[in-house]
Amino acid sequence: ARERPPGAGGGRPAPLEDEREAWLAALDGLAVGPDPRDGWLEPGGRALLPRLRCRLEVPRGWTADPARGRLALVSPGGDVVVLVAEHHDRAAERDGAGEPGDTGDAAPDDPDAALEADALAVDRAAGAHARRRTLEVLGRERLRVRRRPAERVLALARGEGLQIAVVSTFVRLAGRTVGVHAACREGLLGAREAELEAIGATLDLLDDEDALARAPARLRVVTAEHDGTFEDVVRPWPLPSEVPLDLEGLARLNGLQRTSERVARGAPLRVVVR
Repeated sequence: ARERPPGAGGGRPAPLEDEREAWLAALDGLAVGPDPRDGWLEPGGRALLPRLRCRLEVPRGWTADPARGRLALVSPGGDVVVLVAEHHDRAAERDGAGEPGDTGDAAPDDPDAALEADALAVDRAAGAHARRRTLEVLGRERLRVRRRPAERVLALARGEGLQIAVVSTFVRLAGRTVGVHAACREGLLGAREAELEAIGATLDLLDDEDALARAPARLRVVTAEHDGTFEDVVRPWPLPSEVPLDLEGLARLNGLQRTSERVARGAPLRVVVR
């Protein structure tokens, strides 16, 4: 079989191929797939959130939707939504960075405003985006979560004929306040309150350096180390599991139709690496 580096066609490249090569060169270093710094769910059911520097136990069967700076969890039936987010309140700034297990106050300066800031949890639980909403705080409780200062707030949100119960747990983690807001329709609160409280009680500091240092997968240009088929030559750079791209797609990105096509030693290759 004829050896053919990706993009090579013999002689001077056509203008269109020149443009393609320039475009692919510009992609070098481009992030591919989800950003692990936003968080991910481990097989055992633990959510790791590097941006928030925290971790949380997720009940079996729940779905996790990490986004930049927050995490949304949805119960199997969709009747409960949990939102995890950091609160930049004056109390955290006043107390400074602190240490894990410090004795600072866990409550934001204005818990009502903090709950309103995370009204997305209420909206998603209600299945609608209520614009006119009132929030009534029914009770507060000071406690400790994993030996760290915390405050639990029970509130009732009303809007457009809907009443949503919100159980929020604010926890101090190394000088910052992280809130876990569990929301469901008011009629479900009696049956689900203990479960909602238990989710917030699993919040803990993420101090795993490997998890904190995990970076997004990126497209890189490397050089083929030997002659062989594309599938064989790219074996030293396996595709990260979180990348929405298979080997056939990677071959096409390299200008090949099949992974069985051959490339020559020294040929430039586009691979995805973490």
